[in-house]
Amino acid sequence: MELYFAVNKVDATLLISSTHHREKRNYKFNGKKVKHIKILNFDSKLDIQNMEYNEDLTEYLLNGDPEIDIENAGKNLRHTNRLVVDDKLKPVYNYKEFDVLIAPDGELKERTHKQSIRNTIGSVPVIASDEYISPGEFIQKYIVKQSYFMGHTDGVSYKFLFEFAKKLSEMHKLVRIYAIDSETKKKMPIVIRNGGSLFPAAYIEGKIRGEDYCLTLLLVERELTFKK
Repeated sequence: MELYFAVNKVDATLLISSTHHREKRNYKFNGKKVKHIKILNFDSKLDIQNMEYNEDLTEYLLNGDPEIDIENAGKNLRHTNRLVVDDKLKPVYNYKEFDVLIAPDGELKERTHKQSIRNTIGSVPVIASDEYISPGEFIQKYIVKQSYFMGHTDGVSYKFLFEFAKKLSEMHKLVRIYAIDSETKKKMPIVIRNGGSLFPAAYIEGKIRGEDYCLTLLLVERELTFKK
């Protein structure tokens, strides 16, 4: 992915890649590879939870003729669609999405979900602020959900990132970054992907060794709060 980034009015389009990659895994039986597939297992009408809504289960089973459909059961499904269903497994077509928020006291609250739009690439760059925090303070204050390595695309962006990493390394600080609304010019939380999570805070950590640098973008899930 790309990130349009600026420090002190010097900007560049950078590459970012996840710091954690899912480990590839093979499954074998008797030395031979096996794989997961989707097959038709049962009709939702025969679901045990659905049956529980019927007072006379015997009559329901007799009238429902719960015989296995030999023609379809066990069939390999190549194309499937995800359906939204209610507690009785009936499809629901008109529904609203809500974000579930956890208050400091542990209470769960709902908020209407707003579709998020990526704001790390475009006409206005993500900026580094003048807000710094030590690594120790950062660990105690925030919970990190995702992290990315920042990389250069050419010699100019290499020098730009190396100097930035060197500054942060010498300061022993992390710097907070913000996306900027193209219309209002106000600071905004970072959104990496369309429809993805909105991160309330984002910081960059920098290190250098010789001519090598390492810049890590840390995306915060939530800020820790403690009761007194």
